[in-house]
Formats: sequence, structure tokens, C-alpha cells
Amino acid sequence: GDALPRRDERRLADRLAGIDQHAAPEIASVEVESVTAGGAPLADHWNAGLATERIREGGFTHVIVQGQSVEPCSGVTPGFHDYALLFAAAIHEAGARVVFYETWARRAGDPFYALVADQPISTPEGMQACLNSQYEIVAWSGMGDLAPGGEAWSGALEARPALELFMDDGSHPSLAGSWLAASVLVC
Repeated sequence: GDALPRRDERRLADRLAGIDQHAAPEIASVEVESVTAGGAPLADHWNAGLATERIREGGFTHVIVQGQSVEPCSGVTPGFHDYALLFAAAIHEAGARVVFYETWARRAGDPFYALVADQPISTPEGMQACLNSQYEIVAWSGMGDLAPGGEAWSGALEARPALELFMDDGSHPSLAGSWLAASVLVC
């Protein structure tokens, strides 16, 4: 069957288990498998070998690749592009389609923004613009599809500012945020 490994602390796989019971019948048969480590950049996943081993075992139609939430723009973990493309090559070699899952900016006021106060990514809007462009680059370069989670997130908040997409930490998704994140993958 279909399987969607996920690489990030957001643990969408865990949340989908509860959401699936309410899903439309045509998407209810999706199987989800994840290889995650909270806060880990793609380099850590690649070097640990668990994700690449599972990808090489095959049996997937699609494999989702997502870096740590701010990894593509933070400059703290160089190599996002290089490791995204290594994953893309391994996924293609295993006969699956690669989907790059674009993350969303953290909520305004997150301590991360103070660390980058002198940079264009010091606001949610600036961070989202950076995330959008970085994921578009790797999707194009890695011959993969783009799941525009960040664009959906910012669009939903623009349309309905009172919508509670974040958990209290201002980074991870609430149940509504998880629904939105999942909808980007199945639409």
C-alpha cells in the first residue's frame, strides 16, 4: 500500500491516526509510516541511516521529505539543499515519488525571531517567504512535488486570523493545524 514516511518533530503521522476516522472514504486507506527525530535536520536523518535504509527497502509510492521547521532558512544547519537532493535521489532510485513538504513560519513573538532580528527572516512573513522559496528550489532541483504546507498555513491565517493553527508553543500544529497540514497532502 501507500506509505508516507515523514521526517520532522511535528509527528503528523501520529495525528493522522485520529483524523483518519473522519476522512473521506477515498483517502481513508492511506497508510502512513514515519522516520522522525524531534528537531533533527535532514543531515542528521541521512547520517543516522534509518530513513535511507527504510526508503531503500521500497514499497512506497510517495516519500515525504521535510526538514526541521526553520532549517532551510536559519543558516544554523547548512546543507539543507544537499541533503534534500540526496534524499530525492534515494527515493527516485527506490521507485517512489518524492514530495517536499514545505513548513510554516512560527507564530509572531517566537524567540527564534529575536535571534535573527537583523535578517529578512525575522518576521513570520519573512520566514514564510524564505521557506516557500527554499522548498520550491529543492522540489525543482530534486525533480519532486511540492506540498505547500506553509502557503496553506499563511493563507488560512490571512483569511481567518482568529484560527488557532498552533499549539501553545507557537510552532507545532493544533488539531486544526494538523487537519490543514494533512489536507495539503491529500488534495
